[in-house]
Amino acid sequence: MSLPTASALDLALICTGSAILPRVRETSPGMHAGTARHRYMQRVSEIGRDAALLEIADLDARAVCEAIDLAGLPLDPRNYVPEVALAWDVVTGRGRELGRGLDRDYRGRTENEIVGTADVVGFLPGAVFVADWKSEHDQDVPPVRDNLQLRFYALAAARSGRAERAVVEIIRPREGRAWRERAELDAFDLAETAVALRELVASIRAAAADVPRLVVGAHCRRCRCLRTCPAQMALVRELGYSTVAGVAAAPGQALVLTGDQAMTVENAGEVLGRVRAARKALDVIEESIDAIAWQEPLPMPGGKVYGPQRRTYTTYDPTLLWQLLADRYGADVALSAVEVKATKSRLSTAVKARAKLLDVPAAALEREIVAALDAAGGVRSTTKTELRVHRANGGSE
Repeated sequence: MSLPTASALDLALICTGSAILPRVRETSPGMHAGTARHRYMQRVSEIGRDAALLEIADLDARAVCEAIDLAGLPLDPRNYVPEVALAWDVVTGRGRELGRGLDRDYRGRTENEIVGTADVVGFLPGAVFVADWKSEHDQDVPPVRDNLQLRFYALAAARSGRAERAVVEIIRPREGRAWRERAELDAFDLAETAVALRELVASIRAAAADVPRLVVGAHCRRCRCLRTCPAQMALVRELGYSTVAGVAAAPGQALVLTGDQAMTVENAGEVLGRVRAARKALDVIEESIDAIAWQEPLPMPGGKVYGPQRRTYTTYDPTLLWQLLADRYGADVALSAVEVKATKSRLSTAVKARAKLLDVPAAALEREIVAALDAAGGVRSTTKTELRVHRANGGSE
């Protein structure tokens, strides 16, 4: 049995089954986008920004990469090396470099080695530097100091280069300046990492010979064992057979009340317990369905799908909008548009009433307000990817 690679270590800490169960390799548009960004950052270090951009065939992906502010990032080839494959032996404690640009080919590993590819490695006086590129949309990424993937890279690089300290960073390249999270690890931190990795490997090997510990949760969305996981399948069976949190009902029967039952003082407490148990179990089941949907959109009735969709939300600077409306139309109109935050819908409601009094089109008046607000720097747009029921061609519901 091969030990988990670096990117799977944090997941294995939560659920040992993720390191043991059969894996199904899947791709999604989000994964392709992340791969494109990683490849771009690597190529910037190797051939420069302009040449790296020309290598990106997908115009949308190129636009995303072009908007990234590269200033100050660890890309100078004189000081940093991209895509370094590292190994650390859990028995001997030795670290070594397997190669560079291997495209995750770890055929030279031994049975006692944990392996992984660090996005960036650099060598500082008496220390190693390790960085990992993450998408700004990556969720459930442990803080850099607690991130076992980063700590493994630090340990393997330090042991291969005989350093006693490490500097680790999670860097999220995005439009504008990248978000960065940094930590320094001393000799004691590296020793603690070695202990943690040995304990994890011991638990994985013990579980492989017995029954792995399976934990269902939001972390499942990135697990390659999702489709072969007994815990996931048990949830589906639980829903199909109407058995929720130990409250069983025969197929076809209601979990809470049957059609001829009435709510009474005598049974209301039991019903409440069933409702709460059902809600809790259904939340877990929905979380598992979400994990599948993040990997691959799920078909829905009417030709729609449930899966990731990027949407842009516009909000207004409440202080600027308040002042603008108050100066023009008085505090009562400003109050109707601005409370704690200013949104498009609240502005529309406030403007409609004023437009009626002025006998002007509400849409035109709203555009005028938004244009003035934008000129003052009070319009902000945020794009994020979320699970929604939407048309399969990418349109909204």
